[in-house]
Amino acid sequence: MQIFAILSSAAVASAAVMAKRDIIFKVSDFSAGCVAHSTQCLYYFNVTQPGSPGAPDVPVTCKALVTANNDGTLPDVDDGTCLESARTWTALHADAGITLALSQQVSPASYETGSHLLASNEFTISNETNAKVQSYTGPTAFDLVD
Repeated sequence: MQIFAILSSAAVASAAVMAKRDIIFKVSDFSAGCVAHSTQCLYYFNVTQPGSPGAPDVPVTCKALVTANNDGTLPDVDDGTCLESARTWTALHADAGITLALSQQVSPASYETGSHLLASNEFTISNETNAKVQSYTGPTAFDLVD
């Protein structure tokens, strides 16, 4: 009986270690929304890279002004950029929400990428006078993990 308990505890601890994912980037000031009485949507956030040499705590601003989907919802972004940085990002729709992913080249042949799911329930659609517009209402700070 004790051996079973020990083996069971070891399996749980092993699963917890395997489930832990490394934080690649930290996002702050995240917002995403479509502008009422416009065809435009804005994605905006700041990002830092914990543990990086140089200036890890100096945020880099990433943003994209994009055309809204016909129904007033946020569109995919497949070519987002960050100011004064080689980092690039995407915001792609999935069944569970929008996956925000950010990449940085670390060698000629490899990239470091972190992502976070912005869950469907973290978005609202409001009925404006002329249109419906979608906006993000979830946490403004979160980690991008591998």
